[in-house]
Amino acid sequence: MLRNLQGGTCAESREPPVTEDMKYFRTSSKTLQSLARLGRYEDVAGFLVLARHADGRALGSFAPYRLSGAGVNAIHEKSGVSEVVAREVIARLTSAGFIRSASEEAKKISPRARWEIVQQELDLALPHAFVDGPAPPNATPLSFLRRVRGSTEALKPSQLLRKTGEDALRLDMLMVILSIFCATEMNKFGGTSPRIAHRSWAIQSQIPAADCPGVVRWSAMPTGEWDAPYLAVASDWLPHIDPKEVLHAERIGQAWKSIAAAGLVYEAVVLFDDDPLTSSAARLLMTVRVNDFHAGSNQKMGDPSFLREDLGHGFYTQAKKGQPSLESMWVDLPRDRGHLVGIARPRLRASNPDAGAWLDQEKEAIDESLARLEVMKAHAFFREVV
Repeated sequence: MLRNLQGGTCAESREPPVTEDMKYFRTSSKTLQSLARLGRYEDVAGFLVLARHADGRALGSFAPYRLSGAGVNAIHEKSGVSEVVAREVIARLTSAGFIRSASEEAKKISPRARWEIVQQELDLALPHAFVDGPAPPNATPLSFLRRVRGSTEALKPSQLLRKTGEDALRLDMLMVILSIFCATEMNKFGGTSPRIAHRSWAIQSQIPAADCPGVVRWSAMPTGEWDAPYLAVASDWLPHIDPKEVLHAERIGQAWKSIAAAGLVYEAVVLFDDDPLTSSAARLLMTVRVNDFHAGSNQKMGDPSFLREDLGHGFYTQAKKGQPSLESMWVDLPRDRGHLVGIARPRLRASNPDAGAWLDQEKEAIDESLARLEVMKAHAFFREVV
């Protein structure tokens, strides 16, 4: 039987090997939501820059991620706003009580500290690349903040949103991608909760192998485009939008469209033992394929998946740079039950215990499935010989 990938706790899990792109910082979802309520994209972006450069250690009486050495120049460079706007951001964050000038006590403990950050519970882990951009030679050239700032999709909204300001659309996009990170549980879903965003995959056929008992060939295709029912999280993550606004749902849909167009998420086709949309007890079994050039089987550091290597157990056309994947696939599995779902994965993820547990158990489940297939085929071969 395939191992349940939800086993173990974060405390028991080792963190995966850390690259520059995967190092992470902690911040507060409640604090970010409070900032969004003020309605300015640059304020949320500027706060994220300060939080990224906050010290993750407990220093004297200061808790982790409370002392930051960043300032106007960092906000200007990393969020893509002018120096004038960056100064205005600092002024507004100070006036609203989200930051305050570093005290003498703070400067004695951390001479580089310029600001004391006022945050609530640190429940959100974001990769440094969210603010900094990935380190070379990785293919994604811009940070998430820069991609949101420069998103042409966000600035070319549907006809209904033509009167909505550019800053408001950027804020929508930023807060929705933050909600995606908040809802990402690698060890439980292999990405973002499918209740936040998913793509349905239909199993077209399951044909038992006539010459190899126990092996079943699955054929599958997606049934449509992404289903992103963000209304479930809008009240928390989009507090700047009045729920009674006529274009409320339209703005959420536009934010998702902009995120997908900017390449901030990609699809992984994941096998569950039951439908995770209807069963809270559904268990993640393993990733079958990854529909992305940069995270797929073309890349040495791509995500693990059952069809990552050409092992003769399935087929799909690998994604090519700048081109969409062909959708259909077939795969031989040592089981005839399960549910395939397209799960959204953030382009870059924090190298935290949740990701470490997922990576370990994903590889274990894939290896176990491949080993079972080889044993089944070997038994079938020897039966034929005898």
